[in-house]
Amino acid sequence: MDVRAVRLMREEYKNLLAANPEYNKILFALSEKQDEEPITSIHEIEAESDLSYNDEQRQLSEILLDMHNINNAIQEVKDKVSSIIEEVDTSLNTVQAAISKQTEQVEDMTVLCGQNSLYNVVVPVYVSDFGETDAEMLDDKTIGAALLRSTLIPYDIVSVSGNGYSGNAFVYENGGFVSEIDDRSDLNYISDANDITVYEYSRLCADTKQAVASSYINYDDSPVECVVTLSAQEAVCKAHISSPDPSLCVTKLETSDDGIRYTNRLEKPLYINDVSKIYDGYAYIYGCPTLCFPYAKFVRITFSSNESHYEDIRIQEDDVFFKINARRKYVALAGIELYSSAYQEAALLSQEMLKSGNIDKISLFASEYIPDHFPNGTYVEYALILNGKEYPIVPVNTGRDGIKMIRHIDSTEQIKEYMTTIDETIKTVRLKITVTPYNGLETPYISNLKLCMGKNTGDIYV
Repeated sequence: MDVRAVRLMREEYKNLLAANPEYNKILFALSEKQDEEPITSIHEIEAESDLSYNDEQRQLSEILLDMHNINNAIQEVKDKVSSIIEEVDTSLNTVQAAISKQTEQVEDMTVLCGQNSLYNVVVPVYVSDFGETDAEMLDDKTIGAALLRSTLIPYDIVSVSGNGYSGNAFVYENGGFVSEIDDRSDLNYISDANDITVYEYSRLCADTKQAVASSYINYDDSPVECVVTLSAQEAVCKAHISSPDPSLCVTKLETSDDGIRYTNRLEKPLYINDVSKIYDGYAYIYGCPTLCFPYAKFVRITFSSNESHYEDIRIQEDDVFFKINARRKYVALAGIELYSSAYQEAALLSQEMLKSGNIDKISLFASEYIPDHFPNGTYVEYALILNGKEYPIVPVNTGRDGIKMIRHIDSTEQIKEYMTTIDETIKTVRLKITVTPYNGLETPYISNLKLCMGKNTGDIYV
């Protein structure tokens, strides 16, 4: 009940008291109190005193009004705490994003420049570098086609199964079981769109026989595997996964129209949160955990994790808690969101990426997610606009045919088939991208865009 309703009830209660002169004293005392103050007056019942039905009804009414006030106060505190948590979370995410950008640039220099001595510097390209755009933006590095419609679709969790158990049971910390304070077995945590609440699916692994016999203990080192089956209210084409686990792997992605016959939509496992994978393979938007598939009402996702967590594990037997020498592996899911969308072609043009100075050579690095069910075709096209002239290019880290480096003709390196040359040093750089959707309902994504630049002598300013 909201605050306004409680106030109206209090005013009505005052009117009832005013109608009876017997309650003038009580009415006066009540009028002196603020809306937030309790109104219940303590009334001690003597052993041989006569009970008044009206007095008891009045006291019960006061208690009821106070209970409503308490409930509203608790809800208000809860809302304030939630707001504070969200503000802190937003601030932490901002700081973490800044740290991640700096770490990424160091990693880029180490890996990309280390692998190819032609490059002196790597310049990341963020979504903000393209200015205002109608392209879908999943985060500050990930772009899709132009978004016409995106609808979050409610769903039911049909089942969760695997080779372990739901929750974080048996983890002992600070004199008690963690699950007694923070129980992570609630399936609603998968669909509640709240990153604070996390569902876990666990597996206990041990190397040697333990003092207690338990079906929860597995004498192997197998990864934990968790299969989540969802039934959407209408057909969906995309799932966003939220998980704090950097080692989370999607081993299967299956869809079905009837919930009986499923088709696998994934050609190989994806470590969706592992940003270090961007240097090993270009065919996914690592760090932006999104899965695309043909429109379907049923989605079945198999998650796994092989990361071991060495915790204090205790299992009860006959009122005795035994400490187990085992490690816990778990899949952690903070949320899954399902979407229905529609798209059209997006054309993007970046701001100037070379602030001053000049360079002799340039390449593009990019991660691309062309879902496995898309027919063969060209869904993303790139061009570099150098000194005002446009040059088609393909990312240097992909297996696609095409020009992967543009360089000044006076450079000393040998010309190769994947290079094109220009007759002057490069003084201005802009990136142009065209993203084409498939059938108007599904989009490819690109992420982790980077310009790899090189200069024989002098400095580069970016």
